[in-house]
Amino acid sequence: MESNPFQAASAVETASPPAEPVSAETVVESTPPPPYPETKKKSSSGRFIFLLFLALIAAGGWFGYKKITSVSADAQASDSIVGGIVSKIKGMVPLNILEEPVAIPSVAQSPLSTLASTQPNGTPAAAPLVNDPTIPKNTPNLSSSAVSPTIPANTLKHTPPVQDPGNIPTPAANSAPPAIADSPKPAVAATTPSGIATTSLEKLPEPEKVATPVLTKPPAPEVDPISLLEKKLEAEPDSPASLYLKLASTYTSRGEKDKAETLLKGAHDQYPLEADITLALAGAYSSQNLNERAWTLIARTGRIGDLKFASRLLQLGLDSGKYDETLVILDPSFTGDLPWSSADRLKFAQLHEKVKNYGNAIRLYQDLPDGQTHILRVQAKEAHSKDDYTSALKHQSQYVNQLTAPDPEAWTFYADLHHLAGNNHEADEAYKKALAELKKRDALKG
Repeated sequence: MESNPFQAASAVETASPPAEPVSAETVVESTPPPPYPETKKKSSSGRFIFLLFLALIAAGGWFGYKKITSVSADAQASDSIVGGIVSKIKGMVPLNILEEPVAIPSVAQSPLSTLASTQPNGTPAAAPLVNDPTIPKNTPNLSSSAVSPTIPANTLKHTPPVQDPGNIPTPAANSAPPAIADSPKPAVAATTPSGIATTSLEKLPEPEKVATPVLTKPPAPEVDPISLLEKKLEAEPDSPASLYLKLASTYTSRGEKDKAETLLKGAHDQYPLEADITLALAGAYSSQNLNERAWTLIARTGRIGDLKFASRLLQLGLDSGKYDETLVILDPSFTGDLPWSSADRLKFAQLHEKVKNYGNAIRLYQDLPDGQTHILRVQAKEAHSKDDYTSALKHQSQYVNQLTAPDPEAWTFYADLHHLAGNNHEADEAYKKALAELKKRDALKG
């Protein structure tokens, strides 16, 4: 068994007698050097402990690095989720929704964001913007504890996507806010069915604009001119004839011909010698095809020496079929030398033609500018009255070829002459032409 040098030295020292006083030099020379084996042993133990400590540190660092890397990856995934939510919200909210510059909100107070100070590739992660002065105080908290990755679809309305918020530079703290034209209303805070705060993009309903009532005077009621005239005539039965004529004209323009007739009858009784009242009443009869009554009214006045009455009687004689009576009343011996117009002379010639006074009719037509065409027609009728169908066809053929307006009666007479002459084919063609002329005239009349 190996002896311990330290124990042997201790035993020798105990058994030795007390030492004699010696000088300092003796003490120095007699002091032995420290034992080498003990120093070497302590040095080896310390090195071993130091290496063991380094190994523990290295192992702890390796495990810590693994842990931190895992946590950083989780934090990055969490930040990606939250960033996606933020991107979606930013895409649906206009970037100029606030008057102040809006910074991209970060995940505040998130342990994952705090641990992930660096990403695995060595790129520094985005620093939290918890105390960023550019973020308005009323900006919703988008931390992981305030926003759920699963927000109901009916909470966020779909709008066209905008630029990724990660590519939009964050405005500086002291930068001036951008100019905003027609800034929309800020988003309204809302909660999801799970109670998670979010941002609703639905605009608040604009209040209905209530027009300020303007007090205006009610419009004056419209006054019917007929009512005014009627009331005036009732209040003043002796009103002038012009007032009756005016009211009768208004009735006629409105198609109330029966009222005009009734009014003028009363006016004629009140003013029997008023020429305008008598002529207006005759016109009211004629407008209702009461031509014979109108003719009688004018004839009984006895005022045939008045050109207005004589001209009206001449027209009414043609319209009522009173040809002979009209010619008798309007004989020059009764009427005198009246200044008849060309239209009146044409009517006289037509009256003579109607009563078959062809000689007088031809004489009157000769004095008219376009009388030659009418003379051909009268000559055809005169030849027909004498059974001279050849001459009649000659004159009538010339007449129908000079017509410029539809005249189915002229073509019918021409077809009759061909039929009497035995020209049946020509007669059929003439009858067809007469029917076509009749349709054409009806179309022109509407």
